[in-house]
Amino acid sequence: MGTWGTEIFEDDLALDIKDTFEDLISEGKSVEEAIGITMEEFEDSLEDSDECPTMVLALSTLTLESGVITEELKNQLNKVANDTEYWDYLKEEDEELYEARMCMVKQLLKKTS
Repeated sequence: MGTWGTEIFEDDLALDIKDTFEDLISEGKSVEEAIGITMEEFEDSLEDSDECPTMVLALSTLTLESGVITEELKNQLNKVANDTEYWDYLKEEDEELYEARMCMVKQLLKKTS
């Protein structure tokens, strides 16, 4: 998987999540159903410390565009926001990506409160 920019959907994993989520919505699933199914389909990503933040940020971005977020996804977003090990690693590896993702997580958290 690759990341080629600082925007969330400039990432292969995030695009896979977007495609899955949008396909489910186009099939007539509710946003809540699409969240649950997408989280199940990407369960391995949720358990991977490198992929989890991207997965959660991408799915949160998509669902909050509809004004909807489930408690489970909100809990995952809070876990990502408080994962100091991830943020320390990202800051050390790619300052620009760190700044962009930190800004994104703050905006998403504001929308959920």
